[in-house]
Amino acid sequence: MNRVVQLVLGVLSSTLVLSGCGTSGPQSQVAEPVASTPWATVYLPPEVPLESVVIQGTGALARLPGSREFTEVAARVARHYGGRYLRDGRSETGTSFWIVLTVSPDRWTLDQLATLPLDVEVKYGAPATRPQLRRVQAAIVSSMLDRGDEFTGVEAAPSRFATRIVVRYGTASSSKAGPAAHAASLNAALAAGAAVSRGGSLSVPVDFAHDPQLDHPTR
Repeated sequence: MNRVVQLVLGVLSSTLVLSGCGTSGPQSQVAEPVASTPWATVYLPPEVPLESVVIQGTGALARLPGSREFTEVAARVARHYGGRYLRDGRSETGTSFWIVLTVSPDRWTLDQLATLPLDVEVKYGAPATRPQLRRVQAAIVSSMLDRGDEFTGVEAAPSRFATRIVVRYGTASSSKAGPAAHAASLNAALAAGAAVSRGGSLSVPVDFAHDPQLDHPTR
């Protein structure tokens, strides 16, 4: 067995060498500059801090690996976890990769990732699966688009590490920009998202941001 894998697995059996999600540098920062929603009447849960373990690469290649090596391994891991595999990406420095899971990585996953030439950070403990996030996003977008006199060009997506949902929207020319001006409609959108969530309550916070590029005149 690869020496690095043995080391990682030995640590994993006791503590997984856990660290906070901010330990890996710039890639651990949520990039979306969006507004919070203190006006919401629908309960918004706090953002869940992810745990992580870094799998050290083999260093076998004398070059920086392109995305191909990581993409191939990530695809196998994604098939292994299904909807519990949320997102993946490359660090801003380009020297490591990351993936996000809802569950802690198993031994097979560590073996797979340890074959790569550079480090991979596995972030885990995300509160919602990929299908769950998609249902909530779709419900929120549908609710807002039903109010065409207020909103245009509504888009929803998970944040970088899938610990929140980010909703960007444009406004009709007759509407005022800003979440506070649309509190009732945005609360209705949150309620629609909660209605399709497990237990009838949102499992991740939702941020709304007005994007002027999505604005459209009222027809």
